[in-house]
Amino acid sequence: MKTPRIQRGITLFELIVVLAVLAILVSLLLPSVSPSGLGPGQMTQALNNERHIYQATLDMFNDGISSDDKSIGWPGDLVASGTMPCKITDFVKVLVEHDYLKTGDLKVFAASGVTPFADRNINKFTANLGSNNNCAYTVYCVQQSDAPEALFLSTINATLDVSSTTFKLDAKAVPFGDRGYVIFHKGGDGAILGKNQALRPNLQGVPCQMAISGTAALRAE
Repeated sequence: MKTPRIQRGITLFELIVVLAVLAILVSLLLPSVSPSGLGPGQMTQALNNERHIYQATLDMFNDGISSDDKSIGWPGDLVASGTMPCKITDFVKVLVEHDYLKTGDLKVFAASGVTPFADRNINKFTANLGSNNNCAYTVYCVQQSDAPEALFLSTINATLDVSSTTFKLDAKAVPFGDRGYVIFHKGGDGAILGKNQALRPNLQGVPCQMAISGTAALRAE
C-alpha cells in the first residue's frame, strides 16, 4: 500500500525571500530602463565633483583669512578686489597656482558629456561651451559676507533667474539637459534636483550679493 505524498505549500519565510530578491533585481534594473536615460550615478558624481571644488575653495579662503593674503579667497571677493578677472578659467588658475588643486585634479570640473581636463598645461583648460569644454559648472561670485545658503555652484544646463531664484533648464545643454541639475551652496551642502524642482525657489538657496547687483557668476571664455 503506497503512502500518499504530502503536498507542501510555500512558507511565509520563503515568500519573503523571493520578494526580497525581486526587489533587489528591480532596483538594479531601474537605471537602465529609465525613460530619461540618465543614470543616478552620473548626477551623484557631479555632486561629488562640486564638493571637491567647494572644499578646495574653502581651504583657499581659510588660508587667505589666516594669512591676510588678498590674492586667495572666495571668487566674488577676488573679483571685487580686482585680484582676479571675472572668468572661470582664471579662478581655476588661482586654485592650481596656489596648490589647492593639481592639474591632475581638474577632471572634477567635468561631468557627463563634458570632457575631463587631462593636460599638464593649465592654460589649455577651457570653459568654452562646445566639444572641448572642460567645465560643467557655473561658479557664482560668492563672497565672505554671503550667507551659507548662497549658491556657489550649479551644473551649466541650469540658468539662474536671480529675481525669482529659480532655474531654467536647457534641454540641449550638457550635462543632463532638462532632466535634472546639481547645485552646491557656500555653506557646504549640495543637492541633486529634478526637472520639476527648478521652479521651486525654496529648494535653490539664495543668490549671492554680487548676483543681486548684476554680476551673478564667473564668465565662461
